[in-house]
Amino acid sequence: MKRYITILFVLAGEICLGQTVHAVKVAVGQGEDCPVVTGIEPLLAVQVFPNPATSTLSIHSAIQNASFRLLNVHGKIIKDQSFLKNNVSVDISHVPEGVYILQVFNDRQNRTIKIIVQ
Repeated sequence: MKRYITILFVLAGEICLGQTVHAVKVAVGQGEDCPVVTGIEPLLAVQVFPNPATSTLSIHSAIQNASFRLLNVHGKIIKDQSFLKNNVSVDISHVPEGVYILQVFNDRQNRTIKIIVQ
């Protein structure tokens, strides 16, 4: 049976707002005495700023042809859009102040990030 663990690492320093976090998904199989790493797959690297945001949110992704979805805390979709390039600017000036969930995804990977609108 395969199990998965996620390893996060940051180049040069602590995790800060707006800093890119690199992660890998590691498949772990059963060895004779201990688990054995059977595969490594990079996770979707996403950079979102500013956070907190007021009128515009910038999303930078390591992949092209991705989509994003902005949801309120009740799960209602506020904005849903695809982007072909590695980055997109999103107008959030009409979005009320509060806490939101940003999902960035493609057909293989996804990331979920908490966003604060002020």
